[in-house]
Amino acid sequence: MVQSEKDKETLKNMVYSYSSVSSFDTCPLSFKLMYLDKIKRESNIFGELGNATHSTFEAYFRDEAEIFELKDLFLENCKKQVKTPAPSSLLKYNYEENNINLIAEYFSHTELDKSKYEVLCLEDKIECEVSGIKIVVKPDLIVRRIEDGKIILFDYKTSKYSKDSHAGYAYQCSLYKHIFEMVKGIRVDEMWIIYVKEKTKKRGQEPKDGKMVELVYDEKVMDRFLYDVSSILAEREWKANLDQFFCNSLCSVRNRCPQKEYTFGL
Repeated sequence: MVQSEKDKETLKNMVYSYSSVSSFDTCPLSFKLMYLDKIKRESNIFGELGNATHSTFEAYFRDEAEIFELKDLFLENCKKQVKTPAPSSLLKYNYEENNINLIAEYFSHTELDKSKYEVLCLEDKIECEVSGIKIVVKPDLIVRRIEDGKIILFDYKTSKYSKDSHAGYAYQCSLYKHIFEMVKGIRVDEMWIIYVKEKTKKRGQEPKDGKMVELVYDEKVMDRFLYDVSSILAEREWKANLDQFFCNSLCSVRNRCPQKEYTFGL
């Protein structure tokens, strides 16, 4: 398949993000339908739970809510933002109710005390250009810890911890760290993922919800990102990732994909 001049121009002028590059890695055809064909995207329950979680953290660090209000605020955000039913394969697990309860439990006693930090970046878009490639990042939260002055990057995840996904998050946050440091001139000392549904236990204490896991910075993150973008620029085939769960439940253009209909008859 030969790229049209219009597609070449679109790809050349795109502002690339971790999200757009990872969507190509997940399914090149989905990327094409979203970014080149401009098909309207659909939500899913996983993204909506993530949005409700992010909205709750954001309100907290913007001083729009106090720590004792977070559980109720999260539940209210869910009422407004979680609209898509869970996939039929997850209904037997009571997915929506169980996951909302897990995250609400985290917010009932989060240890992320905003009084200990000075906020430097809160869902802010940071744009730059590297080797002719336009890039945008949007870190969840970057703060200065008052106790020791160290700069901390936090990212919140509503997925469960897994080795493979954690490696992907390290790539994501390394990109955020690299761009933030390059644009702002401020060194990030630590990167942490907060898995809001995970259980953790501290010695001598009861188990609590929410597991913070430190990330290791990828020194070659920019080389990797630019290589990934070059793969998108050179793409000609736009093959589909024919995974039934992804195609039916996760893909943002799942109801407009001709390959899905042909393959699964849906």
